[in-house]
Order: sequence, then structure tokens, then C-alpha cells
Amino acid sequence: MCLREGVGVEQNSELAFAEIIILAETNNYNLAHYTAALMLLQGEGVATDEKRAFKHFHEAAKGGVQPALYNMGNCFAFGRGVEKDEEKAFRCYEAAAEAGDPSAKFTLGTWYFSGKGNIPRDTLKAFQLQSEAANEGHPAAMFNMGAMYMSGSVESIEKDLNKARQWFEKAAEANIIEAAINLGNMYREGYGVEKDLMKAFNIFHQYSNRNDICKELAAIVKKEIDSNL
Repeated sequence: MCLREGVGVEQNSELAFAEIIILAETNNYNLAHYTAALMLLQGEGVATDEKRAFKHFHEAAKGGVQPALYNMGNCFAFGRGVEKDEEKAFRCYEAAAEAGDPSAKFTLGTWYFSGKGNIPRDTLKAFQLQSEAANEGHPAAMFNMGAMYMSGSVESIEKDLNKARQWFEKAAEANIIEAAINLGNMYREGYGVEKDLMKAFNIFHQYSNRNDICKELAAIVKKEIDSNL
């Protein structure tokens, strides 16, 4: 890991992979299988080999490495290293979610919301999974919680703009730009909050160097503030 990340030594991905693959294939270390799979999937220090990556994800998952099961789901979902199979992807995501993986809960939640993979659409189940993932720190799930509370699109869950604002704040702090845009617009329009153009400007301006929409909105709101002086 030191060679891979350049901690205390010069970074060398090729040498790092060579050492990690020995630990995986000779010593059967579960975390080495997982790291080797990531490097093979990304072409880090070795030529990209999705089939070989899947094999190592599978070995890591058998050894109890939780994120490996989620990554197996991604491989099945997108046909990376294996034939695309949404049913197998769903089973992997479901098992990973039951094991507590926040990313699996997030992904599974999006599938339930849209009815992907031929599973029955269940917005309440989707909401519950997104809520668990969001409360465990998953940024995109935080955004989805805000969106669901804002739209009131989930059966038996009331529209709640205050909770929407709170989740958008958390997602924006986790660098989800779309959350910052929604949050800024809430203050700009006085939607669910007291209208506050300066607060809207500050939110847009904070992200203006990273996003053109935020840059444009900051300029628009600045003109609105100036026109009210």
C-alpha cells in the first residue's frame, strides 16, 4: 500500500501491483484480492483486465471483504468482466446492503425507485434504503433524501421542505453540486425558507469555481441584490 500511495517511499504502481498480486494469489490474503481487483479494473500499475478483476472481487467477497460484493454487483450491472446480468447484480447489491454497505444501499434504493432490473417499483423501500445510506454518510443518498422530501414523491412520506433543506445542506457540504444549486435556489426563491438573496449568493459563489451553473447563478443573484439596494 505504501508503494501504491507513495507513503514514505516513491509512488510506484507497477511494483505495488506486483507485490499485491503475490499476496493475493500465493497467500490468498482477502484484502490483497480486493486491492488487486481495483487496480486491474482501473488499469493501475497493470493493464486493465476486467475478467481478472472480477475473479479477485469474487475471492475477496468470499473472504468477507464487504465492498467486494458491491463491486461484483457493479460488474454484473454493467457487464464488466462478466456477462451483464441485472438479476445477479441485484442479488449482489441486496447481499451487500444486508451486510451494511452504504453504497449498496444507495444503489439498491435507486433500483427500487425506478423499478430497474425487473424488480417491482417500491418508492417506500427506496426511501428506507436511501435514508440508511444517507445516515451512514453517503453523499448522493443525502441528495436523494433532499429531493424526495422536496418533491413528496414517496408514498406515505409527506413533503417536508425543512427536511429537504437539511439534507441538501449535508449533501452540499459533501460536495454534491446539485444539492448546492437546489439549496441556493430555495433561499433565492424563499421556497420552504425565508427568502435570503445574500445567503443564496454565498452558496452559489462557494461553488462557482467548480461549476459553471453556480457561477452563472452567483452573477444573477448578485445583480438581484444590487438592484434592491
